[in-house]
Amino acid sequence: MASDVKKMILKYGKCTAYAPNGRTTEAVTRCTGCGEKIKSTDDLTHVHFSLTKRKTCLFWHEKCTEKVWSSRIYVERK
Repeated sequence: MASDVKKMILKYGKCTAYAPNGRTTEAVTRCTGCGEKIKSTDDLTHVHFSLTKRKTCLFWHEKCTEKVWSSRIYVERK
């Protein structure tokens, strides 16, 4: 599960480091509930994501699940 979250952060997050061949090696996104930064290199065992039908990906911590669904959702634009 954590590897899936890492793949999604690398694909939909804001790139912070590139490999010599041009691939993204590190990316950052924000938690939809609390606004903290989530890096693709962090421990992602308690991070969840949702991919909408309009190809927007939302990330949140497990502890922020109630905040995400009870409040307005913050989406970081590329």
